Amino acid sequence: MYEHWQRAPNQFSSNVQRLFQFIQPKGGLIDKPIVVLASRDSISQNEHALAYIQNAGLPIMGEATAGINGNIQVQSVFSGPDNGGVTFIYTGLQVTQNDGSSLIGAGIQPDMAVPISRESIVEGADNQLTRAVEYVLQQQ
Repeated sequence: MYEHWQRAPNQFSSNVQRLFQFIQPKGGLIDKPIVVLASRDSISQNEHALAYIQNAGLPIMGEATAGINGNIQVQSVFSGPDNGGVTFIYTGLQVTQNDGSSLIGAGIQPDMAVPISRESIVEGADNQLTRAVEYVLQQQ
């Protein structure tokens, strides 16, 4: 993640600070088959966690995530929408994938794509979870 800001006296020059984040593992490795699920509803902090998981080499199954992460800034103009104005929300952070490419608009890509199917919605089933269980059982 990178934080961008302007400061006086040069308001046109952007300052950038990289925010380093690390996870220090404790204990032994998981010695059981594992797969991590992701969906288009995975957003922000969940994407952040999935990036750590992906970097650790654990397989991700499901769909590409929403592709939006960062701090939330809210700005209202002309007293907001209740008074004829508008409110907009944006982030002041630049969030990247582990390889430095953009996360925003791209999301975390699964290693094994399993989109939610129309049939599973109609049947009230979870085809991603079913496929994940099948995968784990095949790994044993």
